[in-house]
Amino acid sequence: ALAGSAAALLLLALFMWLGVRPLAVLSRQLADRDAGSLAPLTLRLAPREVAELRDAINQLFVRVDGVLARERRFAGDVAHELRTPLTTLKLALSEAEPDLPLLRDEVARMARVVEQLLVLARLEQGHWQQRFRSLALAGVCLSAVDDWQVRARQAGMLVRAGPPLAEVALPGDATLLRVLLDNLIGNALKHCPAGTVVTVALHAATARDGAMLTVSDDGPGIPAALRERMTARFERLDRKSEGLGLGLAICRQIADVHGATLVVEAGADGRGLSVSLRFPAA
Repeated sequence: ALAGSAAALLLLALFMWLGVRPLAVLSRQLADRDAGSLAPLTLRLAPREVAELRDAINQLFVRVDGVLARERRFAGDVAHELRTPLTTLKLALSEAEPDLPLLRDEVARMARVVEQLLVLARLEQGHWQQRFRSLALAGVCLSAVDDWQVRARQAGMLVRAGPPLAEVALPGDATLLRVLLDNLIGNALKHCPAGTVVTVALHAATARDGAMLTVSDDGPGIPAALRERMTARFERLDRKSEGLGLGLAICRQIADVHGATLVVEAGADGRGLSVSLRFPAA
């Protein structure tokens, strides 16, 4: 009986050690890594409960890495976008008689950049969907077209609403979609010559496709190789000007939070440029 009890205790101790050992290995891996290491933990032949703990920690590492990546990207955005206007202001102020119109333009440019960066930061925090309500897109489109009429006429261009705008209602945020329209219309006015017509169109969903919001122009267009890179951050098609900067990157983020896709393609008959926000089918 004593021998049997001793053997049972030894077996119990062995099983407990085998059960606790994966936790000790996991703890040692965590203790040995530095603060910046977010590589997944590796633990083989672990009990189911310990394996679930390992997987939960690895998922946490992925989320933390995503947050840190967004923070680094935002810091890079700020540094990149503010460097040029700050350099221009510094050079202008070093002159004996500063160019006041130039200073005003650069200050206004910095204000626009800061506003865009703030929108981008809020987009990447991922809290916008909580504010989504059923939204009539036609009203947002008409408001944007009306507000851009004066600036378009000053540039010798025309901004118009396309064929009768479809009555489309879907969950979304009017502020974000207005930012998207302002960026797309503003880019068209900035990069197209006088005489260009910019059209804002809204198409209803069909049996196969979801609703689609499109801003197109009949300007000179952009080569296919450049269209593929247009939604990347800081991709600038004109090195002599302010370029696209964050505008289309923000449009892509706005599309993402609405579950939509941003598509850049040639306009009708191969003329101009067409940027579409394609919402998913119901």
